[in-house]
Amino acid sequence: MSSAAASPAAAAAAATAAAKVPPLSLSTLKTRYPNLYQAYSQLSARQLNCDGMMSEMDPTPTDAATGLATKIMFIDFTQQLTDNGDSPLKTESDGNKFCIFLWKMLDASESGSIGGDACRFFDALYAAFRIS
Repeated sequence: MSSAAASPAAAAAAATAAAKVPPLSLSTLKTRYPNLYQAYSQLSARQLNCDGMMSEMDPTPTDAATGLATKIMFIDFTQQLTDNGDSPLKTESDGNKFCIFLWKMLDASESGSIGGDACRFFDALYAAFRIS
């Protein structure tokens, strides 16, 4: 196989790898996964309450449709998703978007208080478990 034939294939692979996919939106979360949306709402309320107490911080961005925070504990829930590499889930699949969202919720639940973190982890995981 010549290098000229490999170049278009390599370019296509690079373009696919660089493709950005929108994350799970909060409106979709509310519709499809109401239990997870409720757990996210609690994290959002906690973040927005912290903003009110710490006036020197920049205000947390919020989602226009839901009014919920889109950045919690420095975790950006609006960040575009990139290629998964060798993952069995396609980047644009609903399963991948759900998993990434849940992972970010767990990451945003960490504040350093062992008992509080554990309660927030449980809330997120239990809400994800009850997706029906």
